[in-house]
Amino acid sequence: MKEIIPGQGKVLISPIEIKAPVKQEYRFIGPVRKIPGCKLWMYDPADHSIKEVPVRATVAVGLDGLPHTQFKAMHNPDALYMQAINKKNAARKFVNYLTKINTLPNEPNN
Repeated sequence: MKEIIPGQGKVLISPIEIKAPVKQEYRFIGPVRKIPGCKLWMYDPADHSIKEVPVRATVAVGLDGLPHTQFKAMHNPDALYMQAINKKNAARKFVNYLTKINTLPNEPNN
């Protein structure tokens, strides 16, 4: 905002910050074949927790007249994802993966 001081001819600019809204970007990560009977699990390295990820199923009828199911899940770029039957199995898979890449935390809290 510009303000003009009368009589002096000076222009003052007051500092005003305008924050633009943060745009959430959706990008295609890649397809993963869903294993029947398994759930999708997420390991968050920030708080060392394992959580089940909700998967959304969309069904559409194709040109051949058969239903086609498409599964989608939200993605956190900082987290690791695995498919497992239950939480205990997912924890074992995450521990094996983290020891394989040598980034296992000192004390994981399940």
